[in-house]
Amino acid sequence: MKQRKAIIISVLAFATIFFVALSLWALHRMQLRTEMGSQFTQAISIAARQDFRDSLPHADEAKALAQRLGDDDYEKNIDALIRLVNTIILADDLFDSGDYQAAQDTYIIALEYSADLNTYFPVNELTLPIADVGSDHIVFRIALTESFLQFYSLIKRADEFAKQANYEAAQLVYEEAARAASSFFFTEGRDMATERAEDMRVQIILLKRAEAEALLAQGDERFESEQYEESILYFQSAMEIFRELDDWQGIATSVSKISYAEVIIAHLEALQASEDEQQEETQDDTQEDTLDDAQINNGNTQTETPSNTVPQVQHGPNYDHNRSISFDLSTPIDDQNQRPANQIRMGSSDGRNEGWYNGCGWVAAYNALILLGNPHHPADIVDAFETGGGTVFGGVFGTYPQAIERLFVDLGYDVNHTTFPQRTMNIDDAIRASRVSILAYMHTRAGHYITIEYRAEDGMFIVYNDNSAHARSTYLGFQNIAETGAVIDSVSALIQQTSNILFSFSLITIS
Repeated sequence: MKQRKAIIISVLAFATIFFVALSLWALHRMQLRTEMGSQFTQAISIAARQDFRDSLPHADEAKALAQRLGDDDYEKNIDALIRLVNTIILADDLFDSGDYQAAQDTYIIALEYSADLNTYFPVNELTLPIADVGSDHIVFRIALTESFLQFYSLIKRADEFAKQANYEAAQLVYEEAARAASSFFFTEGRDMATERAEDMRVQIILLKRAEAEALLAQGDERFESEQYEESILYFQSAMEIFRELDDWQGIATSVSKISYAEVIIAHLEALQASEDEQQEETQDDTQEDTLDDAQINNGNTQTETPSNTVPQVQHGPNYDHNRSISFDLSTPIDDQNQRPANQIRMGSSDGRNEGWYNGCGWVAAYNALILLGNPHHPADIVDAFETGGGTVFGGVFGTYPQAIERLFVDLGYDVNHTTFPQRTMNIDDAIRASRVSILAYMHTRAGHYITIEYRAEDGMFIVYNDNSAHARSTYLGFQNIAETGAVIDSVSALIQQTSNILFSFSLITIS
């Protein structure tokens, strides 16, 4: 009996222990499952906030618990989430590295993985939008990568145009890329595209300006070969480009060249008309002589004895007035607006023929002759210009460079005359090699002649009758080493760096 009772007690004790153990085991598994669900829930919640890297430790812990519980289905569900999160992280890394095409492809795969979560969770026990985990982020990034791809495609196309020197097309595409970047707030890309578009605009301006300068040079060549009408066509084409560029200095230069060529054409036409008139007069005289001969042959034998006297020289209209004005023939004129230079008249008497207005040509010749040690009264210089067809429109626009050149040639000097010298020579070197030079340039109001000598002992140029040279001399702080004139370091710099001087159109060097 006692033995039976002991067996029963043992069985009951074992059953109790087994039940307790089973209960503890079941409770432990329940705790593990609860922890697994909690870790998984946290992984889902964190991923839903787009903190994908932070969600992975929780997902990994949930997976480890599922493996301990032997819950293959739950482990499969967790693997789906881990696969999705890792794919998103990879796509983000590709995106951040700038590999937008690979990033876009990876985001598309991630989008498929996101949709698959519903397959693994047909019944959502967690009350979380599992199918929406990362989907908004993925969709947004797919659209964003498409924008980046489009932007860089435009940049690449613009770069190709730029390599081909098709700057206008490149500028347009860069501007399109800048707008595209602005549409998705890609500030860095917008700034880059805008900067490159500006570079293209600069290249376009440089090309157009080079084209305009080439046209001016071609016009100068035609001008030098005395094809004045053709030169005007080139100058006009250059002017149109300068207008397109809003380059007012270029426009002014073109207009000045056109005006100068038109003045010469008008002068040549006037000379031709004068020659034609003289020919007609000669023909009339010949006819009268023929008639006289006929009269002689008809019995009139009276003849005139040829005169051995030298014909009286016919002076110009201003010679007597100019001769009445006294000059110190040893001192160059440094300001044509002052007496007595402003009293000298040249050309027509329309109120604009005095030295202050149109005298720079004869003043330049007068100064040069003084520096050469061969002074002449202004009356003789002006007279040579007036009687030799050297005045432009009756002197209203001053003197032709060819008339000044002819004056010094007639006086026996070795003269070299270069038109538009900046294009073909170093002006400073040419003046250094001469005894004295006369330079003509166009400024924003008209043309002007100046006389220049180079003093080798001082290494300086002395410029006479030029306010710009005096301003430069003052700016450079030079001490005036001449009683008159301005001391400067470079005539080329004077022309190029003076804002109201457009270009030089004549350099006469005298040896």
